[in-house]
Amino acid sequence: MSKLLATLEGLAGTRLARRLPVKVEVRFAAADGVCETLEGPVRYRQGDALLEGRPGDRWPVRRAIFKDRFRPVDGTVPMQDGSYVRTVETVRVLRLTEPAHVELSEDRGTLHGRPGDWAVERARGRVSIVAGDVFPERYELMRGR
Repeated sequence: MSKLLATLEGLAGTRLARRLPVKVEVRFAAADGVCETLEGPVRYRQGDALLEGRPGDRWPVRRAIFKDRFRPVDGTVPMQDGSYVRTVETVRVLRLTEPAHVELSEDRGTLHGRPGDWAVERARGRVSIVAGDVFPERYELMRGR
């Protein structure tokens, strides 16, 4: 059985990391659907952004959140299909030593983490899971706690 992670606050081993400005390809969903992420299926709505990092690494982002956190590059028109980079931010992270899961808001799905994966908390109570082999491509651990 896996442990439910609702927040990383107060958990031993938690560190700070910086989200790197990695380029992703984006298309906006024409209809509601389900995206098969590396960490589990996630439901999305029409108009949400569907991101792809490296081949096979896909995930949805709600349209309102995407608009605030990503900027277009390479001549992409804002909020249209194309190339984007995420704005840099500091997040709280925890490397998983046992299986864990995260229940996404709005009944969008459950993310499942394995030992070696990372739990990432962008804001209190907004936790996600990032596969262990993907984490170093997207995040840089900060010195200290």
